[in-house]
Amino acid sequence: MVPSGRTDSGSVSLLTSIVLALGITRILTGIGKIVQLRGRIRHSWLHLLWALDVLLFLLLNWWVLFRWHTTTKPPSGFYS
Repeated sequence: MVPSGRTDSGSVSLLTSIVLALGITRILTGIGKIVQLRGRIRHSWLHLLWALDVLLFLLLNWWVLFRWHTTTKPPSGFYS
């Protein structure tokens, strides 16, 4: 059963947004800990670069999902 005013694809995009937001929060928390403990721990620049890459990937996915939310028709081949 779908609440009034929300389609099935809206429910899927809502759930996906929540998962992406949790991922972004997790990455930013880890980067914040690295910044706070920068004098006491050794960190790899490769790891920090990887974390920033994942953060960018999550943000871009969230942005595309937000853009799809405002469209009335899904892109061609989206459900095939």
